[in-house]
Amino acid sequence: SMPRLNQLWGLPGPAWGLIVALALGPTLGAYALYVKALSHIEASHASIMCMAEPAATTVLAYVILGERMETMQTVGAIAVIVGVLVLQIGPKSLVKPPPSLREAA
Repeated sequence: SMPRLNQLWGLPGPAWGLIVALALGPTLGAYALYVKALSHIEASHASIMCMAEPAATTVLAYVILGERMETMQTVGAIAVIVGVLVLQIGPKSLVKPPPSLREAA
């Protein structure tokens, strides 16, 4: 189980260093990767992809760590991932323009 906050105060200095590194490392790493990705894709696409992070994390926790997923969590994760895919595909590739507009282009 998780330690209580009052149990953390007695930790030695090196343990606090590890806690800070675990807190900042993944955060800074994720931010750096996000900024790097923005040089390759549009910000609108990157922000839409960020919406899939909680669902992807939940699925990865299920697959890798053996965490349980309740029915509503599964439905929610599927809905989020499908929504992100629909937004990424975009209406342009889902709807063909009328022939008169295709010829003009």
